[in-house]
Parts: sequence; structure tokens; C-alpha cells
Amino acid sequence: EIYNNLKERGVDVDLQIATSKQQDLNSAGRIAKSKQPKIYLSIHHNYCIGANGYLFIYNQGDTKSMSVANRLSNSIKYVTPIRQRENIPNLREGKPYIGELNEFKNTDTISLVAELGFFSDIDGDLKAITSKQVIKSVANAIADEICNILREG
Repeated sequence: EIYNNLKERGVDVDLQIATSKQQDLNSAGRIAKSKQPKIYLSIHHNYCIGANGYLFIYNQGDTKSMSVANRLSNSIKYVTPIRQRENIPNLREGKPYIGELNEFKNTDTISLVAELGFFSDIDGDLKAITSKQVIKSVANAIADEICNILREG
């Protein structure tokens, strides 16, 4: 949905679909880095007992990506029933550790992993994040903010 929304606005978007295997996520980061994007956004939904909500993960010390993570979080918090979790830096020693983000360390690329819905139960969280209206609203809010960021340079 985000891909289509951005394409309709004339944004050059590259869509990659990876399996849940970590090596595929890492290769996705390497492939994306070779294209030198302005923004790298890796989108996920995860099942996790006892966890719910959405968050954005960015490289520790990358203030530009941290700022964009906060802007994207703020852009979607009023259009989804899923609660916002605190955005967190990608930590080497702690969790989470997302290898694909490391491909973009020390580059000018804004790089984020978007966990757009942890769900811990089928009837509540999963229904909320798979609602067509929620998906469309979240995609539109993210696309709006990405376009604003691209216009700002």
C-alpha cells in the first residue's frame, strides 16, 4: 500500500520482498545500499506474545534517521488503533539488532526499520493491523511524511 501510494505521487520506489530469514533481510540492505537511496524503509509485522504496538528502529547516533523515525511515528499515531511504542536505536550489544541497518551506517541515507504492528493475539491486535482502513490510513500518513521529507531535501 505504501509502495503504490508513493508511486502514484511520482516517487521513485524500489520494492523488495524478503522472507523472515535474517540473511534475506541483510541482503536486502546490501541491495538497497547499492542503489544509494535517500530513504531506506524496511517494513515488518511481527507476532510476539506480550508485545504490541508499532515502532521505528534507526542506527544509534544517526540523528537524521532518529528525527524521521519520530516524524513518521507522529504521522501515524492518530490513524491507527495500534499503540505507539518508543522508537529505539539499533544497538550492537542489546536488542534489537537489525543487520540491514548497519549497511547504512556512516552514509547519508535515512535508514529505518518500521515495525508497523507487533501483535500478540488474533482477535484484537491482528484484526486491527490488517483492517483495510487502518492499512490505507497508515500508508497515506507515511507517504505524506516521506514526500514532505523529500521536498525538504
